[in-house]
This record gives sequence, structure tokens and C-alpha cells, in this order.
Amino acid sequence: MKSKRIIMSLFGVIITAISIGVIKFAEFGVDPFQFFMSGIDALLPIDFGTLYVIVNAVLLLFAYGFNRQYIGIATFINLFFLGYIVDLSQIYLVTIFRSRLWLFALFSFY
Repeated sequence: MKSKRIIMSLFGVIITAISIGVIKFAEFGVDPFQFFMSGIDALLPIDFGTLYVIVNAVLLLFAYGFNRQYIGIATFINLFFLGYIVDLSQIYLVTIFRSRLWLFALFSFY
């Protein structure tokens, strides 16, 4: 049962991270926490993935002091994977759309 929960958490974090990367790349705007993270990212010379881990680790320590029952394996999956997957999805999108490979990707199915 726990392996199913871990797989579902990983899948959810991957989908969320790719979605955040697409929304940031398209400059549509993001949710308040991602806006906060983007602001800190603009101020500090640290990669978004590393910054995401640092900020969420601080928030995790704060939450640990108040209520430990809500901290589980999905919390740590989110903590360590989401920021780096957002970085990778943005790098991938920039590579595809800036080099016009998206035309090849779009018409390669025909």
C-alpha cells in the first residue's frame, strides 16, 4: 500500500512541477507561493531547485514544531523533487522553443 502511495506522490509532484515550469515559461502567472519563490529566485543567485529545497526545509522545520502528524513521505518527495523538476522542465522548454525544435516535435507525428 505504501508503494502505491509513493508512486502516486511522485506522479503528482512530476505533473505539478512540469505545470509550474510551463506556466513560468509562458509567463501566465503562478500561485502565491510560487510567486514568493520567484521573487526570492530573482533576488538570490541560487538555482530555483536549490532555493526551493532551502525554503521548504525551513518551512518544514517550522511545521514540525507545531504539528508533526501532517508530515509524511509525500512531504519529502515534494521537498526534494519539485524544485529541480521545475528547473529541468524550464530548461527543456527553453531549448525546444528557442531553437525551433517545437516545429519538428509538432509535425513529427504525421
